[in-house]
Amino acid sequence: METTVERRNEEDEYPEEERKPGDITPETASPAESLGKTSPKGSLQGKEAGMHDVEVKFMQKSGSNGEVTLENIIPFNVRLDFEDVRNLKSSLYHTTTVERRNEEDEYPEEERKPGDITPETASPAESLGKTSPKESLRVWHDRSDNSHGLESRLDYLSDDLAVDAIYLDSLYDGETSSSLSVVDHAKIAPIYGHVTDFERIIEKAHAKGLRVLLDFIPTHTSYRHAWFQAALERDAKYSNYYVWTEREVRGAAAAREWQTDAKRGDRYHYTFNKYLPDLNLGNANVQQEMVGILRYWLDKGVDGFIVRNPRYIRDLTDLGISTTTTTDTYQQTAYTLVKSWAKILDEYTKKTPRERILIVEGGNDTQKDAMFLRASVKASAGASVGASAVLYKQLVTSLTYDCRATCIVDAVHHWQRHTVAAAVRVGWQLSDSSHDRAAKKLGKEYANALNMLLLLLPGGAVTYYGEEIAMDGRTRAPMHWENARPGGGFTNVSRSWLPLGDLKRNVKEQLHDKESQMGIYKQLCALRKDPAFHTANITVGHVKDTSLLYFARVPKDGASYLVVINLGETRASLDGEVKANGPVVLHTGQFKIGQKLSTASLALDSGQGVVIRM
Repeated sequence: METTVERRNEEDEYPEEERKPGDITPETASPAESLGKTSPKGSLQGKEAGMHDVEVKFMQKSGSNGEVTLENIIPFNVRLDFEDVRNLKSSLYHTTTVERRNEEDEYPEEERKPGDITPETASPAESLGKTSPKESLRVWHDRSDNSHGLESRLDYLSDDLAVDAIYLDSLYDGETSSSLSVVDHAKIAPIYGHVTDFERIIEKAHAKGLRVLLDFIPTHTSYRHAWFQAALERDAKYSNYYVWTEREVRGAAAAREWQTDAKRGDRYHYTFNKYLPDLNLGNANVQQEMVGILRYWLDKGVDGFIVRNPRYIRDLTDLGISTTTTTDTYQQTAYTLVKSWAKILDEYTKKTPRERILIVEGGNDTQKDAMFLRASVKASAGASVGASAVLYKQLVTSLTYDCRATCIVDAVHHWQRHTVAAAVRVGWQLSDSSHDRAAKKLGKEYANALNMLLLLLPGGAVTYYGEEIAMDGRTRAPMHWENARPGGGFTNVSRSWLPLGDLKRNVKEQLHDKESQMGIYKQLCALRKDPAFHTANITVGHVKDTSLLYFARVPKDGASYLVVINLGETRASLDGEVKANGPVVLHTGQFKIGQKLSTASLALDSGQGVVIRM
């Protein structure tokens, strides 16, 4: 999911020094090598496919109607009647299988043993099973025992964690070098199985009340995509699917956004790196291709999409004329296209009782991100077209060891200052596949406090997989199901492609322990069902010179709650910042349920959190 998922000119995606003789590059790829089995005209019509780089995200159940939408965030001094706001109270749970083949530190050669399976030696059977370089939809459980990975864990998601929706990130057939490198938008990478596997997962997920969401990557493709290879041949239809120029590139900045192709003799534009050429979204044919991609997956039963990097949805038609660099983001083209895509999803919503949702990934301008949203949160499908929510990544990028309560409060205030209550839906996230886990940023002793923050802030909560058990190792490590070797419940072979890490914190040992990280996580999910956490006003602040933060959830009717969290390294007191008293309804270990507390004397130990009913 993202503000910093893809960095401009990210050469480490496929650095030249790591290339081997025979590797295909934009400069050397022949039409046959690049096109492989896919033709330009067949990319959206192919009915048989197989499964690719996947991130899985989930939405927690927190209400009775099971609506898969994100909770509304309401700015200071604004209150809305419950009837005026749609039931936006889900939280997102996120796992990843994005494995970059060039990341040597993931499985360095010096640590390999004779017989270990690597990307170079894996047979098709091995790749689909135990130790695939990309752990696939089976990221939570491999196929070596004839199980079906994610499919075998649906009970865990629906019953134990009570999630609403599954978000499969970067599912499409693409390169191993980048999670957003799409070779074919209408195929699932064969290494993950067959499209029928995916359809079966959707069917079983729906039977359990789970919705399925996918990534939507409209800004670029892989250089090996059939469209790009046809453009290299100056195919009449595909020649202008990308941004080309014959002119000389002027200036160092512009030179970092243009790549010369030896075959065509022209330069093409890119935003992230030279292996991800930008699509020309001002081209009507390209726009129709995007619509075709959405309809293809909606027809498969998909319930919605997360639009990646929407600020880079741009009309670059005239850029090739000047060959100057462009930092222009958040163009009107982006808002227009997002609205047109939302109309497609609304069309499908009208066909069945299931709501289809379109979420946009937040960028670096909160005010402009909010402009992607529907004009009214209570508008019926089609009445007010726009995105359903913004997935806000500010905490992912700003929360660090050196910036704790201050950064959190600033992030909430920033969102509030630049949005209007009736138009805003937001999802929060602490970490993702491109950033350190939350427990690693501050330490595992803060895991419960961080989950309290995430799950009780107004809006949707995105939990990176393993955070419910305080995993703090590699961002893409296999899920820790049990403390058992060799595979921790993930695989039964001696070594997985990525190291398992410390298995002491695992699902089996925490699942039924109410005082464990998962036990507290589940209690927090249950508390989210209270109406105060659906439509309430929020006041948030922190005690000066400390990392003690607080926020109050005050609904129009019913109980109000005060949440106090100490993310600092020492004990800290509220010092009269807030005046309230009441019983403890949830805590991370320092108090007792029902214990009466007064904020006049309330002090929290490091890494502790408490919820008081006021």
